[in-house]
Amino acid sequence: MIQWTAHKRRVRALGYSPDGAMLVSGGDDQALRIWDPVSGERRADVRHDFPSIEDLAFSPNGRLLALATGLPAVVVCDRNGLRDGPLTGTTSRDTWDPGVSSIAFSPDGQYIVSAGAVPRSASRAILWHVSGFRRNRQQHDPAPRIDSLDLSDNDTLTATYSSDGRTIALGTSRGMIVFWPYPVPWEHLRESDRVARDRHLRRSRMVEVRAGSEDPVRRVAFSPDGTTLAASIGNVVDFWDYQHSEDKLPIVSKRRRLLGHTRAVQSLAFAPDDRTIITASLDGTLRIWDARESFERSCLDPGIGPLHCMALAPDGMTVAVGGESGEIAIMDLDERP
Repeated sequence: MIQWTAHKRRVRALGYSPDGAMLVSGGDDQALRIWDPVSGERRADVRHDFPSIEDLAFSPNGRLLALATGLPAVVVCDRNGLRDGPLTGTTSRDTWDPGVSSIAFSPDGQYIVSAGAVPRSASRAILWHVSGFRRNRQQHDPAPRIDSLDLSDNDTLTATYSSDGRTIALGTSRGMIVFWPYPVPWEHLRESDRVARDRHLRRSRMVEVRAGSEDPVRRVAFSPDGTTLAASIGNVVDFWDYQHSEDKLPIVSKRRRLLGHTRAVQSLAFAPDDRTIITASLDGTLRIWDARESFERSCLDPGIGPLHCMALAPDGMTVAVGGESGEIAIMDLDERP
């Protein structure tokens, strides 16, 4: 294990690049930092004007980095031009738009989904087309924001794509998971009548499932084979079997629960083997589970206090976690207490 102080305040977001060559961290200290994931050496500091980095995601090809800043705008940067600031194309910061708390790329890299809410007001998942973000965006270029799903006062906290890119799963503040079938081909968005008809069809195909409690759904993740959704709800992790054919509603059925953490699970991720899931919690532990048989394989303590975020390396062999006081720890998943 390697451990270092990375930020002056809480680490909220971590992400490995798809090639595993860099680790990016963001927190509450207005800093976005780039690290060597093997040595922990700092490679670069990227200053910004946002109060915090709530979440971050690399595009599948590793060329773009999307940031959720808690403000009502999506920020997209070129990996090789992080110091040049964001690509233009974000929405204006309308106070009635939701502050973005979660962000994810579609598997083909063409879309971004963001989730967020305004206290006591709007709660939305917003869909963006990546081609709308560019360095020298012109007024006639396609708008990056292409659709939204309003969930009224049920705040949207987290979002992810299914592995086939055909469904977005949303976790809410009241223990509900929403499955939003998507996407619409980009060319259809230029014809308003077809867009309106598609919106009606899509909403009629939405599926909502409730967890066993009304605790917030902090994170959702699909297994690599796309047949299972995991959701962290309070201090437990629930699994749903998931099936979705082209012409039918998604079929969702709950099958089991992981118990062991004593405080809220803030982050989770499936390993590439489809069988292993890793969870990080405010109880300060990182737990490794058998996702099929629902038992705990090991419990690791990075020694940095409550864990607020986690990132699994692309090879599934190491994991990075971020702590309350600005520390980052990188651990091998075969480490033992």
